[in-house]
Amino acid sequence: VHQHLKRAGEGTSQAIMSLLLNLSSREVDGKTLKDADVSLLLVDLLPSSSSDIQRDLLRVLEDSFMSSPSSRSMWMSYPLLGTSRLLYFLDALSPSFWSLSISLMRQLAPVWTAADVSDVFQAVIGRMDLPHLAQLNNDLLLLLLTLSSTSVISLDYLRAAGGFQLAFCLLSSQDESLRCRGVDLVALLLSSPKDCKLFLKSCGFELMLEVLQRRPSSMAMVDALLQHATSGILRKGSTEGARIEKELVLLLPGFHLLQVLLNLLPALAEAEEEQSLDVCRRVLLILEGPSSSVKFLLCGGLDCCRRLLMKLEEGRGGRDSGGSWQKTKAGLQETIGRIAGSMAWHGLWQDVKVLNVKELIRNELLYPPVLEEILQRLEDNAEISPAQTSNVTSVLKSLERIFRGLIESSSSSSSS
Repeated sequence: VHQHLKRAGEGTSQAIMSLLLNLSSREVDGKTLKDADVSLLLVDLLPSSSSDIQRDLLRVLEDSFMSSPSSRSMWMSYPLLGTSRLLYFLDALSPSFWSLSISLMRQLAPVWTAADVSDVFQAVIGRMDLPHLAQLNNDLLLLLLTLSSTSVISLDYLRAAGGFQLAFCLLSSQDESLRCRGVDLVALLLSSPKDCKLFLKSCGFELMLEVLQRRPSSMAMVDALLQHATSGILRKGSTEGARIEKELVLLLPGFHLLQVLLNLLPALAEAEEEQSLDVCRRVLLILEGPSSSVKFLLCGGLDCCRRLLMKLEEGRGGRDSGGSWQKTKAGLQETIGRIAGSMAWHGLWQDVKVLNVKELIRNELLYPPVLEEILQRLEDNAEISPAQTSNVTSVLKSLERIFRGLIESSSSSSSS
């Protein structure tokens, strides 16, 4: 058949292909599309067929995969078909057929092996620097991530394909959508306690921030980080008298992802001022609760706020010393100060040891907003409940140390 079609004219070839396609949906001499030789013949002829024939054949394949598990098994078990043939479709056919090809992959995913997942990832990495394939790469990654998050594909397959190493490769891409998919992959792997522990031990979040800072910040990246930081939330209840209060508490990876997000804000603020301020305020709302504030404090939250205030103080290098930037800068400084103050306040009340007062007063950008927030909260919460009475002494002693350090610092500055 191959030889005949090569010698035949275009009209004859299309007619024969149409006949084969028509027969593929029926049983002829005991053979159907479920037979590997019939499928192989059709897909071999696919690239040289008209677009109408190509579309019809892809739809016939999709219908066959959806209705018959044996068709999926046959396709994946035959050496000349499988995932590699579908990836070939993406290269050989028009972009208008990409969605159909990816749909075929979705149907075959339940019978994929680790090697198939690795092949798809490697295909993306190989095309990563080709701008005209950016949307295709993004769609393939979304398919894999969606199937993994719904347990259609095992998380072990993602680890075997490269795991965090693959994620960092995506994070370093020039394409913003692929960098966002890299964040998605990191977050998915962090859902495993074992992987999360390994990532923390390897300073993964610090490396993640370093890689992301090499590219311009964007709201798409910030939204991806914020979404994953808040996706794992525990509802914690605390009883005070007859009243039960519930607080939404982030899981541990969420606090580290928030630090990565906050460290990207100064650069983002230069391009998207209002959006960056809005994100900072949303983070403040997330960290208002006592448990979340203390956990963020333990994850290095005060250091994060200190670095942010220093970056904002450096500003835009003199490019714009007034106007809207100064307003945005002031808003960010105020909100970051409130975040730091919230951590300090809840750290004082819950466990004085988690708040390093000496470190706090050493930074002249950090302790004034922290003190202001603590004093404001004391004024707003003048009535102390019986359940908190035992902490009053510790709070007052801690405040005394802060004020003494502030006075000593002011005195030494005046004398010098």
